[in-house]
Amino acid sequence: QKDKYDRHTTDRRYIEGDLVWVAIPTRQIGENSIAGKLQPHYQGPCRLIKQLTPSTFTVLRINDNVQLGATNTDRLKPYFEPIINNRNTTA
Repeated sequence: QKDKYDRHTTDRRYIEGDLVWVAIPTRQIGENSIAGKLQPHYQGPCRLIKQLTPSTFTVLRINDNVQLGATNTDRLKPYFEPIINNRNTTA
């Protein structure tokens, strides 16, 4: 089972202070409603505050400073700042 799981995972390394997206468990999305499929599956951006174990971090949601608690790296994906195109176009 471990070999099968490892085939589809990527080894991501995070450090304290990184910005990430945090996966929302399916049961919290829409609470058994059909519209739940259309809800976001990640929340963020969030900041990694403290590393508890090699694969667990304490996470802080930046928008409202809510601490999400201990979160495993399996539920994280890197957050990248949006690229803003500053080209001045005239019509």
